[in-house]
Amino acid sequence: MSTATESTVTADDEQDSITEEPERPLTTGEQQAAVRLGAAPIDAALSSRPIGHPQRYESKLRREMLTRPPLAYQSENISKLDGYEDHAASLAGSVAAFDAMHAAVVSIIDARDKSTRDPTLGSEAAQVLKVATFADKLMEAASRKADSAYQSLTAQIKATEEELGRAVAVGTHTTLATEIRAHAKSEKSPAQFVGNLIAQGDAQSVSAILGAPAFLSGLTEDMRAALIKQWNAKRNPALTKRLALLQAVSGKLEHAGASLFGTVERAMGVKYETVKRLRDAQAAASFG
Repeated sequence: MSTATESTVTADDEQDSITEEPERPLTTGEQQAAVRLGAAPIDAALSSRPIGHPQRYESKLRREMLTRPPLAYQSENISKLDGYEDHAASLAGSVAAFDAMHAAVVSIIDARDKSTRDPTLGSEAAQVLKVATFADKLMEAASRKADSAYQSLTAQIKATEEELGRAVAVGTHTTLATEIRAHAKSEKSPAQFVGNLIAQGDAQSVSAILGAPAFLSGLTEDMRAALIKQWNAKRNPALTKRLALLQAVSGKLEHAGASLFGTVERAMGVKYETVKRLRDAQAAASFG
């Protein structure tokens, strides 16, 4: 009679018979979750929206957003005008105004972009409000400079026009001057006749006509005033060039200043109407 051999399984044998599975590496998402679980709240907030590495941002309030300032705000628009170098000192305020508007728009665009990466601004509404407050200060400062420069230009233009409109002195030859005026009055178009004299540079005839009351030469006072400016411009081309420069700068500054409000809205990405609604809602919900 045969006896079955009993086998004794030791603890070591049992451990050897278990096949160990290799440890599975954690996925990227699991690694980030593990980090966040052990991090402080502020660290978790920073890791969920890392500065310098923004997540995809989808705007609900912001619409049309500028990426750079319009060319209209560059001071080169006036520094490259003909005759600028001769009058740079009197136009320094205008250059400063353009530079201030350009810098303001650049800073607002930069602030808008940075607000989307600020972990303390938990909503787009909060971002918009913070950028709008920042934009208000910059726009107010730039507008003050633009207004000051425009007032200076207006005063300079007025002074130059007055100089161009300065009365013409009457010539010394009284009898001849009378005959010249009588001849001008007999012309079919006295104004055109005087215009031709101005073009020819006939100082004696022009002064005889424009240095006397308009009706003596068959002119109206408005015609005489216009012809005086034409004559003074002929005699002083530098003054005419200065007036043209001042008027060009004034026009560019007026256009840039008038468009600043809308440009700031595009730099922020929202209309000020939206900003007002958000501010009103914030005020209504304020406490403490």
